[in-house]
Amino acid sequence: MVKKSVKSEKTNAKKMAEVFVAEARKVGVSNQKQTEHLKDRGCPVCETGDKRDAKRAKPRKFIVRCDRAGVFYGEIQRVFGSVVDMRNVRKVWYWDGACAVEDLAVNGTARPKACKLTVSVDSMRLLGAVQIIPCTEAAVKCLDAIPEWRAGK
Repeated sequence: MVKKSVKSEKTNAKKMAEVFVAEARKVGVSNQKQTEHLKDRGCPVCETGDKRDAKRAKPRKFIVRCDRAGVFYGEIQRVFGSVVDMRNVRKVWYWDGACAVEDLAVNGTARPKACKLTVSVDSMRLLGAVQIIPCTEAAVKCLDAIPEWRAGK
């Protein structure tokens, strides 16, 4: 088993933070708000800059694809490297009517009745996140309308 050094993990976390800061710049979050947000909340993917803004803002939904665990849909609380803490999260067990997770995040699905999203879980920690994609309002409306998939249904 290969052990990663503490230095390499810090370097990876720093690189990930830089990527998210660049994404924040694209959506117009100021440098000061980025810095405050990273210090105060530890979540570089949300659009709000501080805790006061976060309490007023409507929670944003994301599609998160993990290395081994699958695809998840919900609200992100915080991100540290490839570890993502989510709330109000559902696993996307099966989808049809979208070509990839990117299509799900942008357009939702053309066949919501064929999709299988699990029950909603209050909170979950995901390990090995390889993609974090913000959902559009259209996708959120579509995915939220899909009924919970349960055993025997």
